[in-house]
Amino acid sequence: MAKIKNLQPRLRALQKKHLRMSDKIDACQDNPGHCTITLATMKRKKLLYKDQITALEREIAEAVKPPAPELSVVEPVGPVVSVGNQGQRDAA
Repeated sequence: MAKIKNLQPRLRALQKKHLRMSDKIDACQDNPGHCTITLATMKRKKLLYKDQITALEREIAEAVKPPAPELSVVEPVGPVVSVGNQGQRDAA
């Protein structure tokens, strides 16, 4: 649980950066004389934030997920019987 508490502030900070970058991109696109290089750089940075957010969310989800139960092998009790071709007619 301590790991989750350490990751959550970083996640919130990245989400805020992502939102602010989205607002900056929108403002830049609304400006008819916007610089396409600046816009492309901002979009790449926004995608980087999104990738980091996704990775942190995955890490938090794995830390919360309970461990998988151990599977036990079940041995057959009696002899294994083959059923055959029941319900099918002979071709002859």
